[in-house]
Amino acid sequence: IHAALRRAGIPLAMPATAVFLANEDDDRAKRKLAKQHDARISALRTVDLFDPLSDAELETLADHLRFAPFAGGETMTRQGAVAHWLYLMTSGEADICVALSDGSTRTLSHLKAPSVFGEMGLMTGEPRTASVIATEDTECFRLDKVDPGLASSPVVKPIVYYLDPGTPEPVRSALLDGARWWQ
Repeated sequence: IHAALRRAGIPLAMPATAVFLANEDDDRAKRKLAKQHDARISALRTVDLFDPLSDAELETLADHLRFAPFAGGETMTRQGAVAHWLYLMTSGEADICVALSDGSTRTLSHLKAPSVFGEMGLMTGEPRTASVIATEDTECFRLDKVDPGLASSPVVKPIVYYLDPGTPEPVRSALLDGARWWQ
């Protein structure tokens, strides 16, 4: 419950007898926001998926990440759910599991931070093919789809592909087929 409340940005009341004071001036607030932004940029830079992005593109993407903590044992994504976001795992570990037709569950893989998951469902619009379950307290950043009601999000700017004319077959054909998939 605590992790779900933290994801929603709802702080818990802390029973305490001490009084905590903080000088919340504009400079401190700016430093805090800058530190959070830097953490998001660092998370993006740990994932190969985002390597081709420029610094400006990473800055824009970082502005759209939401902090998403999970407690050990909590389901992070559920098999069969519609995918509206992907996760960048910055700390912790999780299991990727599938529910089998006989009612049992099979663990397919184990993720350790830094890692990314949920990207395929987000890109294709297909339901999640597996559940991801935190095996310990785990912190992630979540990247939401622009408009979950749409099958695919609108393109902000076109994706441009460059293919070296000297690329040999069948690699050349495979790359071209892959690029056409995104159109």
